[in-house]
Amino acid sequence: MIKYRETYEAHGRNLLAINNAIENYKKALKLDQNNTLCHYRLGYAYHLMRRLMEASSEYEIVLRLDPP
Repeated sequence: MIKYRETYEAHGRNLLAINNAIENYKKALKLDQNNTLCHYRLGYAYHLMRRLMEASSEYEIVLRLDPP
């Protein structure tokens, strides 16, 4: 039973870390809206949180700023 509690607590810490990362990427993008790496990482963080529409928007910005 302890293993389940540890796993649950770790999951909560991961979610908090991802939410903190999202906020930090958004702050960084206020300073430089053309930072493709920040847009990509923000998109990935949204993806991890299952915020897929927001992730897609960030990935589209990456492709617009740095086309293949």
